[in-house]
Amino acid sequence: MNQLNLTLRPHHRFLLDVIRLHAPVTRAELSRITRLTPGAITQQCRELIFSGLVIEGDRITGNRGQPSLPLSLNPEGAYTLGVAFGADHIDFSAVDLAGNLLFNAQEFHEDNQTLTSALTQLKSFIPNTLDQYGLDQNRILGIGLALPGYIQKDGTCRPSVSWLHDWCNTDLTDYFSKAFSYPVWVENNANTSAIGEYYSGNWEQSRNLIALDFSYGLSAGIIIEGKLLRGTFGNAGEVGLQTQFPISEASQIDLQQAVEKHGLDYQDIDKLIESNHPVIDSWFNQRIDQIEQIVTSGMCWLDPELIVLTGILPKGLLARIETHLNRQLAMRFDSFNARAKIEYTRNGIENVALGAALLPLYQTLSLD
Repeated sequence: MNQLNLTLRPHHRFLLDVIRLHAPVTRAELSRITRLTPGAITQQCRELIFSGLVIEGDRITGNRGQPSLPLSLNPEGAYTLGVAFGADHIDFSAVDLAGNLLFNAQEFHEDNQTLTSALTQLKSFIPNTLDQYGLDQNRILGIGLALPGYIQKDGTCRPSVSWLHDWCNTDLTDYFSKAFSYPVWVENNANTSAIGEYYSGNWEQSRNLIALDFSYGLSAGIIIEGKLLRGTFGNAGEVGLQTQFPISEASQIDLQQAVEKHGLDYQDIDKLIESNHPVIDSWFNQRIDQIEQIVTSGMCWLDPELIVLTGILPKGLLARIETHLNRQLAMRFDSFNARAKIEYTRNGIENVALGAALLPLYQTLSLD
């Protein structure tokens, strides 16, 4: 099979996104939803079926007229890849065209790995893993790369962790694009987490959500009407800047430092959380006010349907934060004032890599 060469016009992207949201859906239903003529729908669907991106299901017999063929995205039509760079490892995920997770793999790397070393590792790790799972490399739609820090408009980054300083002055999109034969997109962890939550299917098709990421710092990814909000300078969601000294940003790194400062082993973090250890209680009590302030601010400014607590902070703490916020906000917002739901992520530790893998899918279907 030849290398996938997919050039979609805006109306194709629009129709694919509608099919994704409403599948299985008939042509007549698509015409009603999109307000396009039946003739236009028939022609565009024919083109998408020919490209292998859309498939027809079994005929549905209605009360009148000819039986109709429901349409869905073809999971095997293409797939996308995602890589998340961690402090000592790389997370690698792949999803099919319908957004289903195909696998998540992990490989360790040296501390403070250079950009050249990272690329060398990826060029071996990616094809070897794809061969292991029997995926056709000719059907790759693109790859998303996620890393902690600011991704600036010129493609360079301002990392929020010391082990990425060697990468600072390089246009990362350009650098990695030259190394791979398919499109490359680079985003920060919070934005990829937001995309992962948006496409996860866990949130009843919420079109407006905030993913608050507690990983290497406190940051947010924002989806408004199905579109990722980056802001004028690409830094929308850098909410950690709202925190005030001496209380540091609530994050997994911050939690680990607090635990190890008291001579405890971070490997025991789940047991410490479950037992309400005084160190965990102290960390929580010192930071919950800043988290509540940031969440309330996001609700007031953006009025989302949903705020998802995500990142590599242990699930036990995310659940505790969720419970506290929902209780406090129920008192602040009266019953006549609708407000966002607060939930912690249902995705696993591969959430950022999953979001990175969904990034090419988002870019393909986006009309931006």
